[in-house]
Amino acid sequence: MGSGLGLIAVVALLWLAGGWLMGIGIQTQFDVNWVTPCSLINLIVGLTLLLLITRDPRERRIFYEGSNEEDEDYLPLVTIVLLIPGTQMFIGLVWWGMGWFT
Repeated sequence: MGSGLGLIAVVALLWLAGGWLMGIGIQTQFDVNWVTPCSLINLIVGLTLLLLITRDPRERRIFYEGSNEEDEDYLPLVTIVLLIPGTQMFIGLVWWGMGWFT
């Protein structure tokens, strides 16, 4: 059970970091302080998606233990939970960089 909590913490930190970088990018572009709201809203959305995914026993097993060949239909759902924060981090960094040049 300890490794499951660690995995949840990693996902929560990824979603928090994605929201934080998006907030930094928005702050740089539009001169508003939305860092904290973006971080917290993003954390709530990420943990809600994680909760929805882990309600299904098969998806829960894929999330905590990994997938095997017969789980290909369920793998995209788990991948989305891990892919969205990375995309948000990239977009936030791009916005932050664009803010320095505009």
